[in-house]
Amino acid sequence: MSTCSDRDWMYKRLDHGYLSTTYHASVKGFLDVAFSNEATVDGDYIRCPCSKCKNMYYKTRGDVELHLLQNGFTPNYTTWWAHGERNTISQHEEESSNPMQDPMEDDDDDDVNGCTQMLMNVMEEFPNPTAKGFYDMLEDADEPLWDGCENYSKLQAATELLHWKSEYNISEAAYDHILPIIKRMLPKDSDLTKCRVCDHDRYKSDRLPYLVMRYLPIAPRLQRLYLTKKTAKKMTWHYEHQTEPGLMVHPSDGEAWKHFDSMHQEFSSEPRNVRLGLWTDGFSPNNSNTTPYSCWPVFLSIYNLPPWMCLKEPYIQLSIVIPGKKSPGQNIDVFLRPLIDELKMLYTDGVVTYDASTKCNFTMKAILLWTVSDFPAYAMLSGWSTHGKLACPYCMGFLANKVERSSPPPILTGDQIWEQVRHFPTVYEGKPFRAKNAKLPGFGITHNWVKRSIFWELPYWRKLLIRHNLDPMHIETNVFENLFNTVMDTPKSKDNMNARKDIEMYCNRVQWHTWKKGNKDMKKRVSFALSKEQVAKICQWLIKLKFPDGYASNLGGGVR
Repeated sequence: MSTCSDRDWMYKRLDHGYLSTTYHASVKGFLDVAFSNEATVDGDYIRCPCSKCKNMYYKTRGDVELHLLQNGFTPNYTTWWAHGERNTISQHEEESSNPMQDPMEDDDDDDVNGCTQMLMNVMEEFPNPTAKGFYDMLEDADEPLWDGCENYSKLQAATELLHWKSEYNISEAAYDHILPIIKRMLPKDSDLTKCRVCDHDRYKSDRLPYLVMRYLPIAPRLQRLYLTKKTAKKMTWHYEHQTEPGLMVHPSDGEAWKHFDSMHQEFSSEPRNVRLGLWTDGFSPNNSNTTPYSCWPVFLSIYNLPPWMCLKEPYIQLSIVIPGKKSPGQNIDVFLRPLIDELKMLYTDGVVTYDASTKCNFTMKAILLWTVSDFPAYAMLSGWSTHGKLACPYCMGFLANKVERSSPPPILTGDQIWEQVRHFPTVYEGKPFRAKNAKLPGFGITHNWVKRSIFWELPYWRKLLIRHNLDPMHIETNVFENLFNTVMDTPKSKDNMNARKDIEMYCNRVQWHTWKKGNKDMKKRVSFALSKEQVAKICQWLIKLKFPDGYASNLGGGVR
């Protein structure tokens, strides 16, 4: 067995950002030593000394090796006391023990409860997996029944309910007896009926909740993708495929993906780690304008898969359903809380996953690359208002009587944007956002921020090259509809009176300015608007226009 003096390799896991071959070989030597000592081996398991397990959990040889390669050794473990070097433990016990100490001296210590104290007494060495299960139950015995509960622990609640069951034999009297017990277990009435953050009532007068949000955890569903051999192989397509230089067929060919890989080499070194994209938009499930209802589902797409799979229905994960009747607006961050917490866990800790293609376990991690939405939802997700003259987060407004000759404004880095928003309030730690709330200082003048988005909690969010994307489908549809309505001179034309008055304020095109005729505003007809005869010809053409089945709707049916 090697000595403590020649174990510097234990904390030199990376060599210029890559896994050191010396470290990898030395880890195998450590495992050989650990498994050669029968006193520290429990079947096929030994304690895992990685920086996360810290010798507290038993793992197989393969899992221990994987943990050490990914996480490194726990600090100050140059003496392998948990894997056979017993002299260090004995010395530690002699130094820490005091034969003159009264064994009853700490009996009155109120900071440590009975079950916890018993657990501490037997934890000089870490238990094997069977014994650990028992001690985990002992730890639960001293945990409060709910966060902040001062009256009952889990063990106290269970024993009192069992005493009730035995004494009253589940009769009507037992029901009367249980009510005051449950009342003492639960929080105060105000904590149950009002939100702890905004103090808003949780329930309506008829005890119906105002909103019920559905959240579907994503980690188990990502793990299931690796349980079938065919899909597991496809999950590394982004890493294995070859693309011609200058050609982009997948997000992995883009600059944003490659930028993240260069900034987070430890994450990108495992091609099975998952890259996600988030989509959301509102829709009316009843498809009726008479009873408006805006429901907001939040979807996640998996970019590890090839292009012909990642946007197919079986591989799009529904994570949140935000109920209506109204759009959540800037308060969407409140509903995103469980998703953000799970994304943070998947990035920092990951989950142990079985890969059917390689027939081994690995620690799967995941990141959120960006969001995809239309322009109004862009404001909800980013926190930058898309209304007013600063609606565009890049152009930063425009001025009248000024010819812009300068180059486009610089694209701010994530760190620069973070410095702008870091001091702004959130909508999930204080008062919810409302339109009547006071605007932030400088709003509409130097910036359009209305909040600090919850996405900034993700540890990697500042390092992303792109954080929010606009959905081209919405842009193409809106641009076509606006152009079509304007050229056809319909009531939905963008060449309306308000637009003409904006031209007077911001543009020097005098020929498009309005004038007064009595009390009525007048505007000149523009050359790009079709005449009634031209509109009639186009409508006749649309009635006769035919498309292959499934390629377009019946446009002729919309002609009146």
